[in-house]
Amino acid sequence: MTYIGLATRFTNSTHTIANYQAVKNKMLQYGLNVIRLGSGDELFGSSYTWHNGDAVQWFLDNTDVAVIVDRHHTINNTFMTQAQWNTIDANLDAMAVRWVAYGDRVLLEPVNEYAGTDFQSQMQRIINTFRGNGRTTWLIFNTFPPWTRAILTDSLRKTYAGDHYYMNLATATNDYGLTCFNRMVDGHGITGLPMFGSEEGADYNETPAFTKEKVDALSRYLQLCADAGYSNVVWMLSELKNMPTYESLGIVFPTVPSTQKKYVFKQWQDGDTNPTKTVII
Repeated sequence: MTYIGLATRFTNSTHTIANYQAVKNKMLQYGLNVIRLGSGDELFGSSYTWHNGDAVQWFLDNTDVAVIVDRHHTINNTFMTQAQWNTIDANLDAMAVRWVAYGDRVLLEPVNEYAGTDFQSQMQRIINTFRGNGRTTWLIFNTFPPWTRAILTDSLRKTYAGDHYYMNLATATNDYGLTCFNRMVDGHGITGLPMFGSEEGADYNETPAFTKEKVDALSRYLQLCADAGYSNVVWMLSELKNMPTYESLGIVFPTVPSTQKKYVFKQWQDGDTNPTKTVII
């Protein structure tokens, strides 16, 4: 299943049916099939709130899209206490139980952009604990640049390696979109896991830094990924705040083809720091 959608979040004051409906309408307009819903107030003091999972429940009950639950949203955090890890474990388990009836429409992202040196061991521990409890929900893991390249093992093979590409991070200024797509394919080769771009955008500095070039590159990146079967969500900051600027600069959301192109990549080798770029065939 290839997903294309939006990533957003709400504060206590913007957790309203009207705002949820506005996001739903925009997704229907562009034929999108997944939403990532973020919060961070419980562990990290964010103004974007969990609000008892109301947004998640509303989108599950009032749309047919898949929902990524990004409940523990932080940025480039390099250390967490044992109590925080325990809370994450407990929340993941509770969410899997709460929404088990929705099956694979629910995907859980344990923590956003954790950058600690224990990333691999902690994420593998989370998988082992979660599966050991009998949970079958899909998981998405992402770390801060250079993004998720950890080798993670899941007995159910229901784990995504997550990347967050912003077009201003690309190294090939003549083709941002292709450069970021190549990174996605490299990640697939390194990890052996399916890839999910669970937060993508034109520029991580938000709308003041958006340009037509960057938005065009994002559109190209999204289409290349859709053609190859890689999923992505575009960062809205909150509600639909980034969408008017994207639309004014001509963003194009991809359609997912029934037959997807094949891409050739070099399998990651020990000590190899420069995997071959992709070739479209």
